[in-house]
Amino acid sequence: MNEKNNLTDSLRWMNVWGEVINANGERKTARMRTANSYSLTVTGSLAVIDYLMNHRPDGGTYTPAKLIGTDQLMRLPESGTLEIVWFKVNVFSFEFALYI
Repeated sequence: MNEKNNLTDSLRWMNVWGEVINANGERKTARMRTANSYSLTVTGSLAVIDYLMNHRPDGGTYTPAKLIGTDQLMRLPESGTLEIVWFKVNVFSFEFALYI
């Protein structure tokens, strides 16, 4: 693949990733592929405008997810499904194994 194709591909989509670990060592990782950041910003903004033209929410401050739903990102063009992976991490066993 040449350099031009790599640049073109990087402008088509992006991968979004996040991870949390609680005090019990339980970890959840979420990831999904979406449109590139420019397209995602435009289509996401238009989705919020469309929602506000058809609904009258109470006054206050909202995140987009709180206002129009947590699944809105998956409904935007070129967005995939949110994949969530859960597993338990036993930190003490893992650290012990590293020192053997």
